[in-house]
Amino acid sequence: MATELFREKGYGGTSMEDIAQALGILKGSLYYYMNSKEDLLFEIVSAVHEDVQRILDDSLGRSDLPPLERVALYVREQVVYNVRNVARISVYYREMDQLGPELRDQVRAHRRGQHAAVAAMLSEAQEGGEIASEVDIALASHSVFATVNWIYTWWRPGGEATPDQVATSCVDFVLGGISGFASANVSG
Repeated sequence: MATELFREKGYGGTSMEDIAQALGILKGSLYYYMNSKEDLLFEIVSAVHEDVQRILDDSLGRSDLPPLERVALYVREQVVYNVRNVARISVYYREMDQLGPELRDQVRAHRRGQHAAVAAMLSEAQEGGEIASEVDIALASHSVFATVNWIYTWWRPGGEATPDQVATSCVDFVLGGISGFASANVSG
């Protein structure tokens, strides 16, 4: 319920009273479960991180697949997760900066670890000849995350594209980009 309120009204525009009313409980009862609104936001952000880490670990941990296929699996699974949890993802990206410095630093440390894992897999793919040597791995890693993370800004439930169609499109886009094919045909 808090996720929907934070998404609709923003973190700053949502009070603990709003959350309690939406849950049908007294505000004092809500404080029995949460110390503050910030703790509630951190719970939402942490839950997203746990889910993303599980997806990342499961996908990149598939030693039976070549590195680039593991990246493709991660992109597919992450996109499907993001469109099926668009409210949580929206709150995560729009409201994360409302956390205090210590909690925000924890979130950013988790994100750096996830970026490093994808970059390492892309490096492995490059070393194995799956990705052109000219591809900048740091930029490719940022491009992967830009593709999967910003879906919440445009995808709407009930729209024309299904989660699987969005995932397939994103996988094709990422693989085409990091394979180096697109940049080879563009003159600057």
